[in-house]
Amino acid sequence: MKCPVIAIGLDSAEAAFIERWTAQGLLPNLARLKAEGVYGRTQGADLSFNEVAWSTFFTGCWPEKTGYWQHIKFNPEKYNISRGSYKYDRIPPFYELGHDYKIAAIDLPQVKLSDEVNGIQVLGWGAHSPYTKSVSQPADVLPQLKEQYGEHPAFDRDHARPWRKSSVNRLQKRCMEGVEMRRKIYRDLLQRDEWDLFLTAFSETHSAPHYTWHFSDKTDHTLYEDFKGTMGDGDPVLEVYQEVDKALGDVLEVAPEDARIVIFSEEGMEMNTLDLPSMAFLPEIMYRFSFPGRTGLTGDNGGANTPAPDRVLRPKNLGWVRSTWSTKTDSNPLRRFINRNLLMEVGRLSESVLGEADGPRNPGHVSPYFSPAMWFSHLWPQMRAFALPALGIGHIRINLKGRERDGIVSLDEYESTCEEIVQRLHEFRDPRTQKAMVTEVVRTRTRETALSNEGPQGDLVVKWDSSTHCDVIDSPVFGRVGPFAPRRTGGHNNHGFFIAKGPGIASGEEVQDAKWVDMAPMILEFMGAPVPDYMDGKSPVRLA
Repeated sequence: MKCPVIAIGLDSAEAAFIERWTAQGLLPNLARLKAEGVYGRTQGADLSFNEVAWSTFFTGCWPEKTGYWQHIKFNPEKYNISRGSYKYDRIPPFYELGHDYKIAAIDLPQVKLSDEVNGIQVLGWGAHSPYTKSVSQPADVLPQLKEQYGEHPAFDRDHARPWRKSSVNRLQKRCMEGVEMRRKIYRDLLQRDEWDLFLTAFSETHSAPHYTWHFSDKTDHTLYEDFKGTMGDGDPVLEVYQEVDKALGDVLEVAPEDARIVIFSEEGMEMNTLDLPSMAFLPEIMYRFSFPGRTGLTGDNGGANTPAPDRVLRPKNLGWVRSTWSTKTDSNPLRRFINRNLLMEVGRLSESVLGEADGPRNPGHVSPYFSPAMWFSHLWPQMRAFALPALGIGHIRINLKGRERDGIVSLDEYESTCEEIVQRLHEFRDPRTQKAMVTEVVRTRTRETALSNEGPQGDLVVKWDSSTHCDVIDSPVFGRVGPFAPRRTGGHNNHGFFIAKGPGIASGEEVQDAKWVDMAPMILEFMGAPVPDYMDGKSPVRLA
């Protein structure tokens, strides 16, 4: 039997904060929904958690079935990458239900327009990292929303420099304004029709905390004392959550009385400890692995036994990319001076006169320019193994003969090369704490499957210790890498949460062991719609 469903995502909202602040009465609308319904945490994918959260939610399937593991696709013929979200070619979004169901899918990230959706679809109004054009179906809906309510003030501008007060405050203001605009839009659209499913999200719980997380994690966050002067005495993450909580209460006032309500987060957030290891440490280490005795960044090939250096807290030359690039080593003193003291644009111009040095290439030559892994991409054909661009979990690709165009490592050498890298990775230490940096290295292929391009892009997937912010690592073989300035203070983890309330749903219950893949079948069951057999999940909530 059909039942209307209102499903609203709090993009990357952290379950631990939701639990704490609802218990303290700081999020009264979420607390009421939680008390009157079912609550549970959800667990995500293991090998590529933050990049597949939305595709897993939309399909109800793990990456093993969708074939989508991360936002980058490596081309072994051209040694380049393409970026994008899942194409939904194997498995469609769960709300593609044809003309029997009336659907409103509003400002959802990393999904596509579908002719099999009867209703309204809006993409790219204000979503974080939407990986889509700004478009709607019908085509006039998005222009009308922009004319009536305006454009989201943080769309494609939802970033900040956490060490600069003006930058953080500006992002916070944009996000708070964006929540208020969403409140008005969602109330409007929710009342335009009798929807079988109204599905949308608040992106602000993702955007702002990336750069303000240390203010809500004051007791544990390594960078709180260093950056506390960039904000006042308030808690900016809580302020965004509270604004969203108020908006939720206002939006749900106009929901049908018989609707089932789902509030969810497809992934969570915590202290960001993974940007630097995957983005900066690993590419440099693999460069040194392939070219013994050479350094690309930081120029310290033998300093692993020296005292830990001072932290670099505030990137120079206006940004993290420029600051990181300034650590490039170079035998030419003039190029070295330019790299370390002048803007990258000046460095690119100087290369036409001085020529390019060995090692990483100026970020202006590659895309995505912000990832140090890409600065080494012109050298990948010459390397035994290299790090692919990644955020949370590191990915190492073996340059394998018969698979890569210019493969160096033979199939007979594949296993031993992987074993050598794994051994070296487990030797990494944080010189400030002497803790091992790598907790696990997962082999995604064997010798028998090595030539396949199915599965994760990396042959080795590197998991890092996430308990502390590490800005420098030591290796007994490769020396010291770092220190680097922090990029963002909040990063992702692979758990989320959900709240479900409405007819047939128990009150005050908590479920265990729910998964990301369970959300799509749950919403479909709540709607009274059929659940496809191919889905990996099942509803964690039993309807009475």
